Formats: sequence, structure tokens, C-alpha cells
Amino acid sequence: MTGLIWLVQLIHYPSYKYIDHTKFSAYQNFHTTTITFIVGPVMFIEILTGMAILFDQKLNAASSLNFIGLLLIWFATAFFSVPLHGKLSSGYDAQTIQSLIATNWIRTTIWSLRAVLIIYFINEAFKKNVVI
Repeated sequence: MTGLIWLVQLIHYPSYKYIDHTKFSAYQNFHTTTITFIVGPVMFIEILTGMAILFDQKLNAASSLNFIGLLLIWFATAFFSVPLHGKLSSGYDAQTIQSLIATNWIRTTIWSLRAVLIIYFINEAFKKNVVI
């Protein structure tokens, strides 16, 4: 999700400003319908793996931060991204697009921080399985 969110943040959402205003609603509806098939299952899998990491690591600081990050991402998605996308389904609105870009930095930042934690978890897993 980290790579996808950076693509969305730096290219996809800013490109909304260049979409023909008369076709914007159709484009927005296409976007929300199709992106859900990609993002929805991956975010669900993230919650499951986040819970697995949380319990496997016995509620340590890193696993707790990872899971809190997931909860914050879901919160930002539910209370910022989804409503803003809903508003855009009615048509082009420059202020709403700017709000979408601005609030999406929350998810971009948290997913990036989680990527660092995931690298840490992978490194720790390798350390446990290395025979010296």
C-alpha cells in the first residue's frame, strides 16, 4: 500500500485538476468503483496481518505502533477520504480536491512509517531463523 498511496498522492489526486469538468463525475465514479476492488481487500488483509503481528510480538511497542497506524489509516479513510470522494461524485470542486490531497498526507505518512516497521519485522523474523 505504501507504493500505491505515494502514486495516488503525487500523481493521481493532483491529476484531478486536469480532468474535463463535464466528465468529472463519470471519472470520479469510475475511480471509486474500481479502486475499491484493489484497496479494499489489501486494507482488510493489512488489518488481519496487523492483528497477527500484534499478538505474535506480544503487544510490544513496534507491533502496537503498527496496529495503531492501521487504525489511524482506517479512521482517515472513513472520515476524510470517503466523504471527500462522495462529494466529488457530484462534480468537480477544486476546494474538495485540495482537501483530498491535503488530508491524504495523513495516510501517506502513516503508510510510509508502517513500511519502516514492516521492514523491521521482516529483519527480526530473519534473525530468528538464521542459524550461525
